[in-house]
Amino acid sequence: MKDLIRLTILSLIGLLSACKSTPPVDIVTTIKPIQMLTTAIAGSHLSSVQLIPDGASAHHYALKPSNIQQLQSAKLVLRIDAGLEQVLNKPLQQLPTHIKQISLAQVAGIKLYSLQSEDDQHLHNANDTHQNIDLHIWLDPNNAIAMSRAIAEQLKKIDPSHRQDYATNLQQLITKIRQTDQQLMQKLQPIKQTAMLTFHNAWASFQQHYAIQKLGTISSSSIKQLSLAKLKKVAQQIKTQNIVCLLNDQNEPSKILQRLSQQQKIKIIYLDALGADIPLSDNSYIELLEQTATRFLACQ
Repeated sequence: MKDLIRLTILSLIGLLSACKSTPPVDIVTTIKPIQMLTTAIAGSHLSSVQLIPDGASAHHYALKPSNIQQLQSAKLVLRIDAGLEQVLNKPLQQLPTHIKQISLAQVAGIKLYSLQSEDDQHLHNANDTHQNIDLHIWLDPNNAIAMSRAIAEQLKKIDPSHRQDYATNLQQLITKIRQTDQQLMQKLQPIKQTAMLTFHNAWASFQQHYAIQKLGTISSSSIKQLSLAKLKKVAQQIKTQNIVCLLNDQNEPSKILQRLSQQQKIKIIYLDALGADIPLSDNSYIELLEQTATRFLACQ
């Protein structure tokens, strides 16, 4: 009788553990722009999950046990680069060798853009070879196409029975990206000589692709960490360079930004390189491009 009770308890514990476990997925993507492209190509054939939630830092996000389970159950992990999703460097090294890992900044066809100065550099680890590079590579539509091609090739490998569907979805996505890119080239003409400043240099890829000439970066650090001397320098820069717009990556402007805006009579525009407020669909990446262009144009 005791053995029966013991077996029943163990069975219940096993069932509870199974209920708490994270369902396995085919593909783990690190950030939303990768998830956007993957969703458009994979369709309903393969399951995918975005590992780093909207609003979380790709540099500092603390992985949960469920995130580790997702990584360990995946067939494919897609990331940008070791210099961007730094929190994943150690966990990815510990994954079984059968789980394919792709760093999209290193695939064929990617164009890497240099940051403007040492002050604009992202925080990279010591072994990163992209120390002076803007790793927000998806903001150049041509890079997004190269990323999409690499993603499609990997999907064909893990699910060859649907390779034609992935090829078709890829071509449809590329066509939409190219059409949108051509439209935005024309729409962004009015601001190519508009003087703007950003507090976060996430925009070198977008800026240089669309030949936006006068976008400067104040600092790669948080605005809250800026010294009084630096803020005075910014105020002087706004005057001497006729800056008309401050681009901020925080939806709620800080008191410092509001003060600068009131004193210097300039606009504050919210930018989001990740598209946190864009619902996932086959068209999400297109919406990200259009949203970014619309917010740049608001600086006129």
